[in-house]
Order: sequence, then C-alpha cells, then structure tokens
Amino acid sequence: MADRDGSKISILVWAKDTAGVFFKDMVDSVKEQSYKNYELVVLDENTHRECEKICSEVFPHDGRLIYHRMKKKNGLSYALNAGFHQMTGAYAFIFGQHDKLSPDALKVLQEEIEQNGGADLLYSDNDELVGIHRRHPHFKPDLNVELLRHKNYIGDTVVIRRQTLVKTGLLNENLMAAAVYDLLLRAVEKKCSFSHVPRLLYHSRVFADDVSLTKEIRDLMEAVYREHTVVAQAHLRRMEIAATVKKDRSLDFWKIDYDGSDYASHRSDYFLIREGDVKFRRQRVMERMYGILKQPDVGIVGVRFDKHGFTIDNCGYIFDTDGIAYPACHNQSSLRSGYDDRAVVPCDVSMVDPNFFMIDRKLFSKIGGFNPRLKGRALMLDLCLKVRRAKRRIVVDAATSASKRVKENVSSQDSNALLREIWKDTLQGGDPYYNRNLPIGLDNYRLY
Repeated sequence: MADRDGSKISILVWAKDTAGVFFKDMVDSVKEQSYKNYELVVLDENTHRECEKICSEVFPHDGRLIYHRMKKKNGLSYALNAGFHQMTGAYAFIFGQHDKLSPDALKVLQEEIEQNGGADLLYSDNDELVGIHRRHPHFKPDLNVELLRHKNYIGDTVVIRRQTLVKTGLLNENLMAAAVYDLLLRAVEKKCSFSHVPRLLYHSRVFADDVSLTKEIRDLMEAVYREHTVVAQAHLRRMEIAATVKKDRSLDFWKIDYDGSDYASHRSDYFLIREGDVKFRRQRVMERMYGILKQPDVGIVGVRFDKHGFTIDNCGYIFDTDGIAYPACHNQSSLRSGYDDRAVVPCDVSMVDPNFFMIDRKLFSKIGGFNPRLKGRALMLDLCLKVRRAKRRIVVDAATSASKRVKENVSSQDSNALLREIWKDTLQGGDPYYNRNLPIGLDNYRLY
C-alpha cells in the first residue's frame, strides 16, 4: 500500500440502510470543504439506487468521487477494506454516512498532518446533530490508553495513514460494530502515533431521543456492547496482561479486573505512599492497584478520593500552563458518572492524589524520587512529570474510592515558580489528558 498522493485525504463512507436526506447532507458537507485535495469513496451496500443518484448530482463529472456498488454485501469491515485498496490518498478518513463535516475539517486535518510530520492516526472532537440542531460536544483527551481500554472514547470517525495499515493490518472482517475499535487497540499495541485535534471537526448524526427502547433495540445494543468487550479482552490477551473484562450495567463502558492477586509476594517491587487517615470504600484495593501497576508501561497508580456527603474530592489532578494543579471532578456528585464517565472509569492522568498512591520502586529510584526543593502539589506534579518523561503511564482507578482526613497541602508561590522553571516547555503544551476546550480550574469537567 504505497502512498500515491501525500497530501490527498480519501474519505471512505460505507452506505447501508441509508436515509437519503441525511446522506445528501453528508455529501454536501464534503463538497463544501475549503481544502480541495480529497476524494470521496462511497461503498454502497443498499438495495436502492438513491445514494448513487445523490452522488452523481452533487459530484457530476468530478474525478474526486469514487462510487462503488458492493456486489458482496458482507458488512462494514469488508466494504472499508475494499475502499482501502481503491483509495489513492495518503490518508483514509473513515466517516459516517449520515454525519457532517465542518467546512474547514479537511484543512485543519491536513495542517495537523504537516505539523506532526505524518501521524499514524488522527481524531478530533465532535458534537451531535439532531435534525439541524447541534448538542452534546464531546471534548476528548489526547491518547489515553487506560480510558480507551474501558470505552471507545475516540469513536469510529478516525483518519489513518495508508502506510500504517501495513503495521496494524486491515479491519477484522469477522467484526462489525467494533471493527474500528479493534483497529485502534491494535494501533496502540504497535505503538503507532496518535494525534488529537481539539476542535469540533464533525457532527455525528443522532436520531430522536424518544424512540421506545424495544426488546429488539435493546438486544442490538447488547450485541454491540458485547462485541466491544470481546475486542477489549482480545487486546489484553495479545498484550499478555492478566485481566478479565466485565459488563457494566450502564452499557457505556466496560470494567477491567486486572489480576494483582500476587501483590503481597511482590512488595519489593513497589512503594506504597499513605499519608494521614486514608480509608477505603471497597475491598481488594491493593490487589486492584498492583494489577494495574505491574503492567510494564505503568509507573504510578492512584485512586479517587471522596468527601462526606456523596461528593468527589478528586479523580486525579489536571494542570494548567502555569503548573497549577487542580483536583479533577472536584465537588461533583459521587453518585454520577461525570462528564463522559470521567468520575467512574479508570484512565491515564497527569497526577494522582499524593496522600495515597503506589509507584514502581525501581522507577522511583531511576528518576531521582521527590525533589526536596518543592512542596505541596508542585512536589507531586514534578514526580509525575518525571514518570511521564520516562514514558510510563500514571493511572487513577476512579472505580476505587477513598476518603482522607489530612490537611490539603497546597504549593507555595516559590514551589510553583521553581516547578515552572524546571518544566517550562512541558507545561506550555498543557495537560494532554485534559481538553483545552473544557474549563480549567476547580470548576473542571463541566459544560454550561
């Protein structure tokens, strides 16, 4: 699969059970792009000819349209794999048949490709489209491996470099609903580079909310969910990570039970930091933490802290460009899942609560431990940034909650100033696990 045109983006659309009016909206949004070096590859699996008619009307005698009527109706994976072979661009943009692109979407993506020297995969933020109304923006983090294992927060609308498909392989044609998710996890395994564009570049079509949840629809949702859990379990098996994927009743994410049952016999492998009177609301805390920490790419594991009265203190911490650390999901309800399930799903973070965490012992020594010149949150953030520089992940297990009776140790101005001096370039890039479109400060992970 050699790149034929390094600047061309091939938009691949699989059409099945297509609503003509929304399909035309999609095609029009492609035609109206400010960036013109693209091609639209339509892989039509419908029994009717409406898609073909719309394409010929919007793109009459236009070489940028490749319309292919699928003879074999074997589903999304088969069709997109056929599209990969037919495309002539350097990047394949997998796009939904009823979704819409923002006018500058391709231009922004091409600029991102040029700036990053050719990322393997790209994805962006998006919102939902109901009729002509936009709602529910999904502001995503940069690549978050732990979060991706628990849910496909990236979505199925992704851009992948043609040559990258040689490393990852094509879509698994035995899968349907979770085929793109499987591709994303295989890209993680191959250490492909991910580039996140924090802009609303597309609008995902959502149909009416008042559709009754019939048994048929519920069964379909269960099947889609089950396929994703099977894909997640297969990924963990390929990574040789001892873990079991379990169902969550919300059907919004799945649980992963990492096997850390041998934590007691490996106490020499880690340090456990515990300050003040820290109490837990579930059993097997050490087992859960060590199950995550024993992964070779993880350096630190922390937990969520709750206050009294069903209120969250923090789900890890985020930081701003001045190096000020803020507790994530602060003062939000511990009975709710939070913005995009942030309050309940384990994920990669920039910093965990310094009052209770587990760190790899050898790594701690290798990076020089704590900086004695720093205090408060600056002390912990510095440690975590050193862990990240060593290319190890920092994970907060938001499914495990604790409470504490310790005085909050806020950094002094001198500590913050020193932290900024040490980590100036890193801090200027912002927190990779927090979207810049969301409010920074204590009132984080909220939309108004």
